[in-house]
Amino acid sequence: MRAGLKSFTPAIRYWNPPGLPSALIVSATRTPAKAASFNPTPILAQVLFCVLLTGGVLATGRARLAGIVFWGALGLILVRQFVWGGSLKVLCLLIGTAPFINLLRGFALYNIVILLFVAALTYHMISRPGEMRLIWRKASLLKPMFVCIAAFYALSLFNTRDYSVNLRLFELALTLMVLLILGQNPVALGTALTANLVSAWVVGFSLLSQMNSSSVARLGMIVMDGQTLGNPIQLGLPLAFGFLALIIDRGYWLNLQHRPVLRYCMLVPTLPLLALTTSRSAWLVAAGGIMVTFLAGKKQRIIMLMTIALGFLAFQAVLLSPYGKSLKKGLDRTFSERRTASQRTSGRSDQWRVSYYAFTESPVTMLIGHGPGRGAEVYADYSHEVGGVKYAVGKKVALHSLFMQVAVEAGCLGLSLLGLWLFLIFIRITRQTLLHRAMLPLACYFGYLFVVITVSGNDVNSGILLGLALLGSMVVPAQTTKRQAMRVQLEGRARLNHKTAFSAT
Repeated sequence: MRAGLKSFTPAIRYWNPPGLPSALIVSATRTPAKAASFNPTPILAQVLFCVLLTGGVLATGRARLAGIVFWGALGLILVRQFVWGGSLKVLCLLIGTAPFINLLRGFALYNIVILLFVAALTYHMISRPGEMRLIWRKASLLKPMFVCIAAFYALSLFNTRDYSVNLRLFELALTLMVLLILGQNPVALGTALTANLVSAWVVGFSLLSQMNSSSVARLGMIVMDGQTLGNPIQLGLPLAFGFLALIIDRGYWLNLQHRPVLRYCMLVPTLPLLALTTSRSAWLVAAGGIMVTFLAGKKQRIIMLMTIALGFLAFQAVLLSPYGKSLKKGLDRTFSERRTASQRTSGRSDQWRVSYYAFTESPVTMLIGHGPGRGAEVYADYSHEVGGVKYAVGKKVALHSLFMQVAVEAGCLGLSLLGLWLFLIFIRITRQTLLHRAMLPLACYFGYLFVVITVSGNDVNSGILLGLALLGSMVVPAQTTKRQAMRVQLEGRARLNHKTAFSAT
């Protein structure tokens, strides 16, 4: 790569900054050999085979059989890739089928996500040890994050003697690593993210028939033998992320920057399904991403305005469809004046009140909290003492926000560490956004913040959001001076002018 362009991140390196001269754009965006050698078609075909087969069974309401089919098909595909494929393809398959993995994990081991990701990352570390070391050097903010997660989980295990408490923190961390690895190859990253969106479509369409049931009024859940599987936010977040990836940066992160018609066609199933999940967190991620891009992305404001109009039309179309009642119920659940604040927030307002009460109990609890892993126990103990609380009084329930959990379990010390880490990421992403004008990492960063305000965010979907944000913050220090960089730009313009003059003659 030419001097002056060495500060590009692995993923953003192939992004076409509108401000660069054309000659430099060609030089900076030349597809590397490892990206050119990755063929996305077999991966997409295998994901489609797995999810379409499972979705067909799931549409009949036989979730247990769908789980058997899915894990059997995915297992065969993964074994084949482990033996004859490659570690990068295994990682693509895991991200691509994540919506089905989250939905049907109960029919395997609940913690199978961690086992699969650990196995895939171990395989990749053995196959490409140099690449892993390079990522660790570039993503300097990963090390303190992994140290804090390991320490927090160890203290949780010590306090509760329950290995499952806060174990899902590792889902987030492992997904981050997978995204950063895929980010070294733009084609592989785009393949995995596109497959993830397609899998979310199949989950949504296969569960539409369940919305006719009186027990299920939201897309993303299925009731079988009195047991509810799935969660609207598990389906809503991949749809919201896919929606943003389609409209921001011209679909570059999905390898669709040269296919505008296909991108807009892909919005047709994405928007109605996102609306029918009635997931307020997913809606907030989508709306927040549009707003961030509109404010910070000057070149993309017209597209954002068109997207807002398209989203309004999609909402109206869903309201007029047979599924309009379900969407109207979701809107009333959040905005109806007849419902209390606790009802509109699904008990979150009560949890915030109890958490604040427990947090301010003493200077010690304000400083270091009640101890990692004790959030549910603290809520059960203190919910009796706060007047007006009606949500799960006296019961051990998980706290519905990462900030809430950290405040109760780790106090100001934990909040300070979390806030500092997020602030450093924001500074780096903002710097890269101003330099390269790629907006999706910044939109995903705020999307992650919106998610962890409302839920804990310790899952694969949140890991994808934060992982793409981290891709936008990975910086290799520039090895050139400003004078050298200016010389490269002048050389590029000179070549472009020479080529234009030669063509004219």
